[in-house]
Amino acid sequence: NVSLLTDIFGFSSIEDSLTLDSTLLHTPNMGHISHLKHIVDHLPIEEQYYNRLYEIYSTEGVSYILPKLCLYRREELKNEVIKCLLEKDENTNSDICNGGVFKEKINIGLEAVAVWPHPDFIPTLIKIRDSGTLNKDNSNHKVRTFYLALMAYDDEQSYQKKKKTLKTSAENQ
Repeated sequence: NVSLLTDIFGFSSIEDSLTLDSTLLHTPNMGHISHLKHIVDHLPIEEQYYNRLYEIYSTEGVSYILPKLCLYRREELKNEVIKCLLEKDENTNSDICNGGVFKEKINIGLEAVAVWPHPDFIPTLIKIRDSGTLNKDNSNHKVRTFYLALMAYDDEQSYQKKKKTLKTSAENQ
């Protein structure tokens, strides 16, 4: 990254690169800059970043921030995750473009569940499984992300749900 920034912008040091990253992170409405996703993905989970990340997600509408926010495991995020899992995207391709990242809201919600497998999300996951949403558009990414979310749960009740999901999936093929 530093060499790329050095080539493009003429920065000569890591300090210059860090200054640019910090400026990008703390400047409002930068969600369309693809490098922001890289910065967010590599931020440590420290309290000092939570408020800014939440602001980017809630105020600026940068959806791909939700899984990173869920690493903080805050109660206020539960409804956001459930809303993301259930929200229907408006266009037929269901693509969201933030920072060059194209994802369906359901995938963002599933990624959030994968990093924060809270019991409150299980009824919504079952609803998704039973609704046939996973098989509607033949999206392998969606199915894979759904299984990653399920696999994050590690208890007997979740094991039985995984078993039923795999059985249902095999019957639908």
